[in-house]
Amino acid sequence: MKDYYENERFSLLNLLGGEYSDIKFVDCEFRDCTFSELKLNNVHFSGCGFACCHAASLEFKNSSFSDTLLSDCRIYGINWGELMAAGAFSEPISEMSGCKIRGGIFEKMYMRKFKFKTNSLLECLFSECDLRESSFLNCDLDRTEFLHCDLRKADFRGARGYAPDIFTCKMKGAAFSSPEALSLLRALEIELD
Repeated sequence: MKDYYENERFSLLNLLGGEYSDIKFVDCEFRDCTFSELKLNNVHFSGCGFACCHAASLEFKNSSFSDTLLSDCRIYGINWGELMAAGAFSEPISEMSGCKIRGGIFEKMYMRKFKFKTNSLLECLFSECDLRESSFLNCDLDRTEFLHCDLRKADFRGARGYAPDIFTCKMKGAAFSSPEALSLLRALEIELD
């Protein structure tokens, strides 16, 4: 592989196993690609789009994503907080639609007004994130936890399976739907009839 790609289109890549180092992708598009059991060292993606891609069991070292667009992707077990470019103002993901993310970790990320709506975020963890005014409208958030997050004015209407820690998260003005909102009371260990 080359060490620099710009405005390139990749489709039907099937990368299983292997190690890749010292590569930069700028404004590239990936469609119908599979990335599995890869070790990426000093690999950077800037302004790239991924559509209908599958990614699992990836290890990153000194790597980053910035302004990434995800559409109809299946992604398993990525710590997105570790993929923020050093000194950068942009977050790893700028837009997401129709995606299923399982076991993702979002830590210390600024995702204010982010549109998570209609995506599935399963068994994920949001920790110390700024999610003010973000939309989780109609998301499947099965066993997804929120710890020490700012969820003020976030929209969880129609979402299901979420578990924000009501003791550590700021939630003033957040919107929830019944009966799912009753799950917020579990932490209080009270009984309802």
